[in-house]
Order: sequence, then C-alpha cells, then structure tokens
Amino acid sequence: MFTDRLTLSLTLTIAGTAHSIPGGNVKAFELSLTSWGFSGSVEFAVANDASHGGKQSDALLSGFLGPDLVEVTLSVGALWAWPETSASIQPVSVTGLGTRKSLSEVTTTTLAEDPILVRRYGIDFADPAAVLWRQHFPCVLYTQKSVQEVIDAEKSSAVTITYDSTTLGTALPLFFLNLDPDRRASFYDFVLWYLDANARVWAYDYTAKGYKISDAKDATGTAVSLFGDDVGSAEIVFPEVSRASAAVLNSYTESVANKPVANAQAVAGIRKDYLMRSAIAQDTDNRVALETSRLVLRSNEVELRFKRFPTIAIQPGALLSFAAANLWSSEASMSASTWRVWRHCLSGRASEPSVETNRDEGSTTYDLEISANLEVESETFVHLPPFAVPWYPGYVEGKVVSEQGADTDITYQMYTDDTTKQSTYKVTVPLWESQTIAAPYAPNLGSGAVFMPAYKDSRVLLSLSVLTAEIAELLDWRADAQLTMDVQGEKIQFGKGATKGTSISHTYDGENPRLDVARVHEKDNGSIVISEGALVILVTEDP
Repeated sequence: MFTDRLTLSLTLTIAGTAHSIPGGNVKAFELSLTSWGFSGSVEFAVANDASHGGKQSDALLSGFLGPDLVEVTLSVGALWAWPETSASIQPVSVTGLGTRKSLSEVTTTTLAEDPILVRRYGIDFADPAAVLWRQHFPCVLYTQKSVQEVIDAEKSSAVTITYDSTTLGTALPLFFLNLDPDRRASFYDFVLWYLDANARVWAYDYTAKGYKISDAKDATGTAVSLFGDDVGSAEIVFPEVSRASAAVLNSYTESVANKPVANAQAVAGIRKDYLMRSAIAQDTDNRVALETSRLVLRSNEVELRFKRFPTIAIQPGALLSFAAANLWSSEASMSASTWRVWRHCLSGRASEPSVETNRDEGSTTYDLEISANLEVESETFVHLPPFAVPWYPGYVEGKVVSEQGADTDITYQMYTDDTTKQSTYKVTVPLWESQTIAAPYAPNLGSGAVFMPAYKDSRVLLSLSVLTAEIAELLDWRADAQLTMDVQGEKIQFGKGATKGTSISHTYDGENPRLDVARVHEKDNGSIVISEGALVILVTEDP
C-alpha cells in the first residue's frame, strides 16, 4: 500500500440526467479491469446545506432513490507526473452500469432541526454485458441464422460488439437458446460457455468501450517499457500444466472412430475422452481439430504490485516490456519476453475520511493498492470469469411436415441432404413462428423391425440441443386409429386416410375377442373378420 494524490472524475447518469461528483468528494473506490470486462465500486459524499445557509443542494437524491438504470463513469488518474514521463499520465477510465446502491444520511445534531447536511452514497457497477445479460434468460429457436446474428438479436442496445471470425457469421440450420431461470445459466453464461467450448475469444476493448468476439487474440500493438521505479514487487507464477491426453470417440456403429489428441506433457493413462455420435466422418475430424485447439499448454505469468501510480497505461490488452534501460535487471527472467496485461486492479480509500476534506475539489489523497497480471504476448489461453453451463436438451412440441399427396392425405416424407446424404424429417415448431427444423429420420419411435414413420401433421415432442434436434416422442394418435373404451381394443391404422387405407383391430364383443382386417379404397372394401365361431372374408363395392 502507498499514498498518492489522485484526480478523479465521477458522473452518474440517471434517466438522462447527468450528475457530476467532484473528485475530492470520492472517499473510496475499487476497480477490477480484466480482459473480459470490469467491475467496480465507489463511495462519495454530497452536501445538502442550501436550506441552512449553505450553497449546495443534493440534486442526486430523487433519481438515486428510484429504480432507473444508473450509468456510472469513473476516471482515476495521477495528479502529478513523475520526472520519467514525457507527458501527463493517462487516467484509467470506464463507463458501466450500476447494480447495488447504498445511502447513508448524516444527521447534524448541533442544529435544532437535526438537519441532514451530508449524504454518503455508494454504488457498485460493472460492464454492460455482465450487468444486463446476467438477468437475461431467453428460450428461443433460430433457424438459418449465424451465431453473430443470434447474439446481436439478444444483446440489447446498451451492449456494443464487433466480430472478427471466419465462422461465426455462417448461417446455421438451427440454433436453440434454452436458458431456464431456475437452472442459473443466463445469456452471459451461455455466450462465455459457447465461445469457450468453440475456442473463440471474448474480450473487452477499453478504448472503444465495447466487446470483441474473434477467432484469436488481438496481435496488434506496440510494447511499452515499464519503469522499474513503478513496481514494488514482481513475481513470476506458473499455471498448472495439463497432464491429460485427449481422444474423440464416435460411437456411430457403421464408422466407429477413436482419434487421439496429442499432448506432449501428458502422463500415461491420464486422459479426457470426448464422446460423440455422428454418421458424418467430417464431424469427427472437426471435433479433433477443435479439441486440439482447446488443449493449450499455458505459459508462465507475472504478478505486479505497484508502489506508485503507473507512469504508463496498464489497461488490459496493453503490451509491456521490462527493458534494462528503464531500471530493470538485464538478468531478470521477465526481460526476455513481451507481456500482455489481462488484469489491472486499483483500490483507494481517502487518507482523511472526513467529508469536509477536499470537498468539491478535483483531487484528494488516497491510500492505494494497485496490481496487474500479465501473460506472455504469444499466450493463446483465454481468461474468462466463472460461468454456469447451460442445461440441454430442451423439449418443445412440433408438427411433422410431408409434402407428399393431397393436403388431406396422411403421408410421410424423408428429406435427403445433398452433401451428407443423411435423411431427415422436417418439423415445424408453432411456438416460434412455425419455423422448420430437421430431425433424423430414424426408428426412434418404436422397433426398428416395424417401419412406421411419423406422418404429416402428427404432434411430436422434440429434443433440442444448441445445434441439433431429435424426435423424442409421438404425442397423439391418428384420428382414424382411436377406439372407444367400451370395446377395450387395440388398432393399427395404415395408409393415407380413412377412405384409402388398411386397418387391423382387435376388440371385444362382450367377453368374446374379435379380429378385424379391413382395406378401404373409396368404394372398394375388403375385410376379414374372425369372431366367436365364425370366419368371414368379404369383398364389396359400395354404391
């Protein structure tokens, strides 16, 4: 911890009205800036003495007491530059959204009315996505949309995102968000989980004040040499090394695969197995490539603790070096590499806590703690906050599509993909504007020895994952297949409908069982009836 005089700028914007707080009124602050976003808190005093002979009134109170969203802009900078700097030291500046608020009113007992002449406010805040998306739990189906389009559709106007990806802009047949509020995973969790699972990068840009999603970390920028006098201690830390090899297992019986993912640091017998099931060989190869990119051998990192306000910008994403010319030992292990900041933390508490000290001035003296965490510039590991894993599958109803026959015919249809040669059903989902999705054309509704495809307009229960769907159950009977309860029977109905089809039914006439086989084609009727003491075979043509 060290002491320094800082200049602060604080603005709270509520319902379109900006409230500027002089830096000297800020009594405490905390900032944690990371590669994925930021969080912070600030405590400050506001005078309210106009009605008792003073010159100030508290214009913040009414807005602060209400439920309106609060935008917080905080800038923290050094008041004086050090001799080593050629220009003023750049402040640390963020704009976020408020979360928890607090208010303490100081009663002045020396006056008869016991007036409240000063109020102490507190507010926590964070980057917009972290605040808003953690309360966002959409359950929605998208078809023929890219990941980028899905995120943009759900992100809110308060969140700005740019993209640099070769794949996230590609339209997908299906993309399903299943974010149940009772299962904890929010849209914020989902985005972090999905990008992490697909080896993509989520980063916050402190200059543009927005987010970036990309295939790889930003490789641009020029390293700036850090002054040795800025730093109180520097420690090299070594993240735990992954000792597991990996393998992708495809259980599809016609093309079983067990493909290894090499790890030079693996210990024999220790592994991670990723199980999948796909008839498409390329899917296995794609998964091997993905797991290879995710198996990152992490490099060592550096933890810095400062003894004065840094003379250069230490925001996440900045590149630093430890040059001997700037008071670093040429033998230091850190001097051989260029480093990227991924976390920068600042906390300060006014050395004199009295609300009168430096009131309404632009600066005050703080007891400070400042630290930074650095990674090697070439590091591919992506730092992310903890996140909850979304819950899949989700279950929704749909109706089977068939374009065979007349509109009134009960038909079935398989659709074959020209590229993969895989056959699927088409199913519409009425809940989401009757969008059409594909589900495997498979005997998952009964025995493989009985070919009875799902028919046109039949209600089915769909099991939806993020990118795939399956028919889990049939939800109703054909209208011409149902029997009344009094016959206590079973029936199988074949064909396109009641006037052109075949049925087999077993019923009871009292206590006597009866078997009926009937074929109908408009006026042409044929039947076989086996009942108590009788076998009747009949072919007729009805008028």
